[in-house]
Amino acid sequence: MVEPRPGMSERHTHAEDGAAYSGTESYRGVPDQDDDKTHPFQSLFLIGLESTLTFMLRHDAQTQLQARYLINQHAVVCIRTYLPSQTFYATFTERGLLLDRTLSDGKIDATVSASTIDLLRAFFFASDKVLDGIRIDGNQQIVSEIRSLMHYLNVPFIASSWLNQLKSFGLEKDDGSHQQRRIKPLLKRIDGQQHQIQQLTVLSKEQASQIRHLKTRMRRQVVVFTVISFLLVIATVVMATLLLIRTH
Repeated sequence: MVEPRPGMSERHTHAEDGAAYSGTESYRGVPDQDDDKTHPFQSLFLIGLESTLTFMLRHDAQTQLQARYLINQHAVVCIRTYLPSQTFYATFTERGLLLDRTLSDGKIDATVSASTIDLLRAFFFASDKVLDGIRIDGNQQIVSEIRSLMHYLNVPFIASSWLNQLKSFGLEKDDGSHQQRRIKPLLKRIDGQQHQIQQLTVLSKEQASQIRHLKTRMRRQVVVFTVISFLLVIATVVMATLLLIRTH
């Protein structure tokens, strides 16, 4: 209740009292409503951001290699943003990057402080000026690893890396098709040569068989000729002997 001052009417006093009461209600009520509306939105945003970063971290070899030290250390990073002012925590694990609005074990290895706009610019555009301007405090080794990872875990680098992988896959596929096109005539030529070799092999076997038959026939003819010659000689000798006997 506002105390009436000299010269102040009762009507003014009640107006100020009502304004003060109204202001108190609005001060108490609005933050609670904002919290009820903001927390679900923050949770959905963190879930989406966590899924995106984890997918990028697990499916890009260079980024995963760069984050290996942080993963092995299970590093916990506190991320503080302003405009709007928010605080959440990122934990590097073997399963990926876990984001939460609360800190589980009280261990913080590094703290990242930047405006929301700078973080978005760093993630979507990866400007060196913006990346270098982000403040990181904490363990020197962790800070150095986080700064290096920020140059890998962003949309331009991941997109470029995946595009290069697709191009290299396409080139390998094209090279394979080109090699197949080059090898195909050679394979046809080899098949033709194998067919010719098979034909020559069959012909060679046939000729060998014919030669064997010819040799057999020649042996038989020689035997017959020899027998006939022997018989002729015997017949000649017999006839000569008979003639001699008749003449005497």
